[in-house]
Amino acid sequence: APQKKIDRFPLQTRDLATVTMATPAAAKAAAPPAPLVDRMSHSPLENLSTKAALIVTAFAGFFSLLAISFVRTQILTTQNQYMLFAVGSYCVASSYFVFDYYLARFSKSYNTIDEHKRFYVLSNLLKSAVLAVMSPFAAEVLYNTIYLDQWDTNLIRNLGCIYAMLDFVSLVLVRRMATTTIVHHLCVLAFNFLSMHNDYTQENTCRLIVVYAVFSTFAYLVNLLLATRFLGVPEHISVLLCKISLAVYGTCCFLNWSWQLLYIRHLLQVNPDWVLMAYCVLMMLVVYDDIVLQQWLCHRVKTA
Repeated sequence: APQKKIDRFPLQTRDLATVTMATPAAAKAAAPPAPLVDRMSHSPLENLSTKAALIVTAFAGFFSLLAISFVRTQILTTQNQYMLFAVGSYCVASSYFVFDYYLARFSKSYNTIDEHKRFYVLSNLLKSAVLAVMSPFAAEVLYNTIYLDQWDTNLIRNLGCIYAMLDFVSLVLVRRMATTTIVHHLCVLAFNFLSMHNDYTQENTCRLIVVYAVFSTFAYLVNLLLATRFLGVPEHISVLLCKISLAVYGTCCFLNWSWQLLYIRHLLQVNPDWVLMAYCVLMMLVVYDDIVLQQWLCHRVKTA
């Protein structure tokens, strides 16, 4: 039976993949699944020019910096996280259409990308820029919480909303989403909902969520690495970035998981409840995603 190639890729910023599938059901069942690292070796972003990608990333980073600075200086004490999430999601979603409109008019390389993949491209660029801007704030939260044991509830809630906006908008706008990516985004939204109603001055499960989210924010380094594949970066620089990303992200995961286990053990002793049990189950899905990413990084380094 003839074979037909269908573009299929997950939506998560870090999981760039295309999978070749057989059209007939019998052939599809008989064909062995492609190795995971092979499915992550190709990207629909390769047709986007360096100039267009840099413009989108720069604008996204600039406006994200303004937005986060505004959150810290103007609405840090707000108690209405729902309004912040709604307005922020609208702004993020609008940026998809704005960039899509202007890139479609002025970028020939953008027009060479399949139409159903364009929002996927923009999702990667926007999330990379926003996470990069958030990283200094995330590092500050990490230092204050773990080292100083100071938990600023409003700051944590607001930054959590900004982080969750990205996954929420991707979940709504980007098509052909992989099941694992859907689960990942839904977990983030569920955790953010708990965060918006939590008092972080009290020892509870939500503190685990904050620390995990902080370390996840540093994943923009991996997004930067993936961006080098269509930004025309020389191969030796791309390999260097891959090694740095693997070292940084691997270290972050190790420290994160170690702290998670220690604090889970502590909570089991002082405040065991069903929320903690549910968190452990859901977090295993996120841990799996982190492991997949590290496997891809290792493969990229070994095959360089």
